[in-house]
Amino acid sequence: SLQSKGVGIEDESLVHDKAPEADTSDPSRRLCCENCTPAKVISVIVMIMALCVGLPALLWWMHLSDSTETGSYLLVISSFFVAAAVPYSFYTVYKHQTNYWQPMLQRYVVRILWMVPCYSICSWCTLMLWLNGHEQYSAIPTALRECYEAYTVYNF
Repeated sequence: SLQSKGVGIEDESLVHDKAPEADTSDPSRRLCCENCTPAKVISVIVMIMALCVGLPALLWWMHLSDSTETGSYLLVISSFFVAAAVPYSFYTVYKHQTNYWQPMLQRYVVRILWMVPCYSICSWCTLMLWLNGHEQYSAIPTALRECYEAYTVYNF
């Protein structure tokens, strides 16, 4: 036992280098592997369909309308990818926090994962400022993005 050796860890399962076992008691909740659920499969299919069908259809519809400006294409494409990347990044951060079995490693992984929403939202805000004619204010989200990048690099 670890406590007999003087190590103050009450739960010995936290010191092993492998993840806790997944609950495989209900096979109807699994599809192809032990971590694959119907909700995950449906969300992946929806994202792929939106990327392969929805975005091209929206861009084609915008192309057919005569009043569309070039900046509108940039805004639609960037908004689509921000809307896809940010929730997925939040989900992966959530999964790392709920399955916190290697704290030293996962702390750094979560800091890297936060770069996705930081970069995407700051870049989207910079694009919005640029499209609306406020280029002088675009340095603010850019500075925030660069500061978080420097913080992440500093941690390594």
